[in-house]
Amino acid sequence: MSKTLAVEWARFNIRVNTIAPGPFQSEGTNDHLWPDEEIRSAVAKAIPLQRFGTAEEMANAICYLASDYAAYITGNMLVVDGGWSLEREGFLPLIPE
Repeated sequence: MSKTLAVEWARFNIRVNTIAPGPFQSEGTNDHLWPDEEIRSAVAKAIPLQRFGTAEEMANAICYLASDYAAYITGNMLVVDGGWSLEREGFLPLIPE
C-alpha cells in the first residue's frame, strides 16, 4: 500500500515511507511480549546489537524520514531493528551462540 501511495502522491510532493520496528523497550512490550528477564535476555541475544531499541530511536528514524534530509526518499521501508531481521534473511543463525 505504501509503495502504491508513494507513486500516486508523488506528483503532489507527498512522500510515503514506512518504519519496520524491531524489538524495543516500552511498558507494553515489557509487560506482554517479554515479561521476565529470561525471555528478555534471550530476545536481546538474538539481536546483533545485543540490546533492545528505544522509543527515542524509533522517533529519530521517523523524524529523519519526515525531514528535508530524506526529501528524495519515497516508497521505502526503513527497518529499525538492530539487525534482528537479518537472521530471517539467512545472514545469521537463528540460535545465538
